Amino acid sequence: MVNKEDFELENNEHIIICCSDCDKPLIDVWVTRSEYPSKHQIRAHCCFCDDQSFLAEVEGAFHLGSCNGVGISDIETEKSDDDEWLQFHFIKTVKGKIQYGDS
Repeated sequence: MVNKEDFELENNEHIIICCSDCDKPLIDVWVTRSEYPSKHQIRAHCCFCDDQSFLAEVEGAFHLGSCNGVGISDIETEKSDDDEWLQFHFIKTVKGKIQYGDS
């Protein structure tokens, strides 16, 4: 059974990952459990200008969402050879539907 608390934001913590070139918001990272002993480095490919985001560092458990007008097409994950708790994530994005107003 899934607990509702596993999906609640911790202190309303969102990390918005933007493109390093065109500055468009790409990925919304929701930190849900910062006390978990895991570390993540996340980078996203920009579907607008074909560049990449800066590296975002997240500690603990998290969920990913796409920003308005962006979809997630693939996530590549690798574990670090040096640190058993560190994972690297590369997120490929595609242009998606833009939402207006409340759903």
